[in-house]
Amino acid sequence: MTKKLKTTVTAFIFHNGKLLLIKHKRTGKWLHVGGHAEENETLDETLEREIKEEVNLEVKFLENYTHYEKVSSDNGFKELPRPFYIHARDSGDHRKMSFDFVCVAENIDNLKILEDELDGYKWFTKEEIRNSSELWEPIRILALKAFEVYEKWAAPKKH
Repeated sequence: MTKKLKTTVTAFIFHNGKLLLIKHKRTGKWLHVGGHAEENETLDETLEREIKEEVNLEVKFLENYTHYEKVSSDNGFKELPRPFYIHARDSGDHRKMSFDFVCVAENIDNLKILEDELDGYKWFTKEEIRNSSELWEPIRILALKAFEVYEKWAAPKKH
């Protein structure tokens, strides 16, 4: 049986050295913000929409990955933010292909969760991620990798 492929995008959102996770009502799990791409949306458009809907934040995408090079073009070529991780998994009758991004919230004053879908949110330190018994193991692993990207970006720049 061929499974339908669904694209999802997610954001590991940081602010002042802490990672935002949200608790989903449906799954009961602490997860990062994200959701399914709608028709004709690019990955960044999907993620910006999902972040706005779920937690009402605006973010900056971090792209501190040395394995990519920028390509310039003036003929309508739009370069998109780069995910730090891509993975796929079977989920019931479909397969999810997920693109995970690392982002920074510049201002969290307007943070407000989508109460229809979420039970709460929490800003986690790296140690809390590492030691929490509440986290689903794949989220713990990805969150620790996201911390590496964030910490590299946040480290003082040497001139």
